[in-house]
Amino acid sequence: MPALDETVHKTTSPGVTPVVSTVPQTTVGAEDPSLADAGASNQPKRPLRRPGKVIPDRPQRVFYCLTLKNPLRKLCIKVVEWKPFEYLILLTIFANCVALATYTPFPNGDSNSTNAMLEKVEHIFLIIFTLECVMKLIAYGFIMHPGAYLRSRWNMLDFTIVLIGMISTTLSSIMKDGFDVKALRAFRVLRPLRLVSGVP
Repeated sequence: MPALDETVHKTTSPGVTPVVSTVPQTTVGAEDPSLADAGASNQPKRPLRRPGKVIPDRPQRVFYCLTLKNPLRKLCIKVVEWKPFEYLILLTIFANCVALATYTPFPNGDSNSTNAMLEKVEHIFLIIFTLECVMKLIAYGFIMHPGAYLRSRWNMLDFTIVLIGMISTTLSSIMKDGFDVKALRAFRVLRPLRLVSGVP
């Protein structure tokens, strides 16, 4: 019950009985704690948002000359972080796996038409993977910066395979009879491991 404020009105005239009036007084601004708790509990809870994709660190300058405002570097960053480009690389790796499984080795350097065609297709794969490697080097830097291309172990594996593929292709075209590149080409079987890191 609210408190009653009793106010006595007295008059100075003699013989008049004092009149007592009772007026209920309420405290302005007072709130019931139980009502406040009930109102807070009735408010809908907002769902927690998942953190977005972590943007890799981008050094201000790579190769001592390419800044973040450089048009070539901006283009490389846009391409390598484009989702369809990642799917294209994964599809190329899968096609490379099929080509490796189809290749049939023959003794004494013999070959057939299928293997000859697969060797030409391998050059296309090498070009695609080399372009990817070069664009990522331009976008993220080589190894000196945090978040650089070779700071990732998967990128180190990819860079090694691409480098060995370029060396084997160059040596096979220059020294056709004097150098056997089969041992170097055997490293191509490691390329399907990139599917482990690339599949979401």
